[in-house]
Amino acid sequence: MTEQQRRGSSRPSMGDVAAAAGVSQQTVSRVVNNSNAVRKKTVDKVLKAMAEVGYSPNVAARSLRSGRTSAIGVLATDLSRTGELRTVQAIVSWVLVNIAAIWRLCSRIGIFRARS
Repeated sequence: MTEQQRRGSSRPSMGDVAAAAGVSQQTVSRVVNNSNAVRKKTVDKVLKAMAEVGYSPNVAARSLRSGRTSAIGVLATDLSRTGELRTVQAIVSWVLVNIAAIWRLCSRIGIFRARS
């Protein structure tokens, strides 16, 4: 029985990845957080195990732990007013234009990883 089955969770954990890769949970954590303290061969093994078990870091848990969400919040009282509507449109346009760069940055700092 896997740790995931034992917990009754539908979401794979670092423990599941560690078991699949044959490494410790600390090593998985280091890979997720892009630590330089892990050999390339081990990183590749962990990333492969992450893909196999379908693991992705829990963004909500990471946000609670770090106190940061990496989210953009917009508070607008009336989008029928031109100024507020244009502000929201400009933010959305900027995100859409820069989404590839945002994805690369988030991947590099470990917010999420692209699945292979």
